Amino acid sequence: MSKFNWLIGDRIESASYETESQRWIVTFHSGAVLSIEAMWRLIEDGRICSTSLDHGHLFGRPKPFDGIAALKEMGQYSVEKVEVDEPTGDLFITLVSLFELQILSTSAGYEPWQLTHPTLGMWVVSGGVIHEFAQPSGGANSRPTGACGSP
Repeated sequence: MSKFNWLIGDRIESASYETESQRWIVTFHSGAVLSIEAMWRLIEDGRICSTSLDHGHLFGRPKPFDGIAALKEMGQYSVEKVEVDEPTGDLFITLVSLFELQILSTSAGYEPWQLTHPTLGMWVVSGGVIHEFAQPSGGANSRPTGACGSP
């Protein structure tokens, strides 16, 4: 059983790419946000159909591959399964049985992905280890109090 089973049945709502930080942001209907700072790839019917490294390249097409559009297109499919490869921290999100979004850890030091849910908490992988941070009891909008009592 995956610790991310709460994502099953959810759908991708939006996707964006921050050029300066080279970060991909995938938002789900539930409010969960997947921040990707590593390579991702889409698998269709068991084969690679695109990767984040293809974004903006022509590859013989009339216009460059648009990774944002490809991720948004996956929003028509529900999440069916979520798995993490514990030794590497690679994240696999199956969208119906035909598609899989794979986030591949490409560094032992940097955080390749972070998954945040507005009420359940945040998960960050580093060096193949998943670190879990609980959501404060006040929920997503609560703010911790500073040392002097101010927010």
